[in-house]
Amino acid sequence: MSIPFAPGVKRRIRAWAKASGKSTEEFLSQAIKEALARDRSTEAARQGCALNVMLHTCAWLDSPLSVPDHVPVSRLPTSLGDLVRRISDSGKRIVFTDVTGPIASLISEREMRGLEDALAIAECEERKTDSSSFTPHDEAVQETLADIEAGEDRDPHETG
Repeated sequence: MSIPFAPGVKRRIRAWAKASGKSTEEFLSQAIKEALARDRSTEAARQGCALNVMLHTCAWLDSPLSVPDHVPVSRLPTSLGDLVRRISDSGKRIVFTDVTGPIASLISEREMRGLEDALAIAECEERKTDSSSFTPHDEAVQETLADIEAGEDRDPHETG
């Protein structure tokens, strides 16, 4: 599972991390841990505080496919990571919002692969209209699309 970041936000976070001598994940993890330490009144308050840190560092993406940069949930503090996993295991996409509307989303890696596959299929369909740019990879994507339409539920990223 990942939290997609907009390109400008990710660059700022990387700059802050570099200035502090930490990796991006270490920097974010430390920022969230510090937020958790500021409010120890209840577990819910601590999680809410950590979510606020994420909300102020995340940016809403119209399409999570437009940016390859993600921060793994596994790098979050355990209690918050467990909360996110529990919600995600229900099969829903998590969208963080504030008064202005959605500002960040959290999706499972499986859903991300599905979205990437859908994007590849759409690009393939687009190139198919111009046969001069149709490639062998496009044929493989077409086979995947045919499998999906036939109702086969297989992971195209698995081997064998």
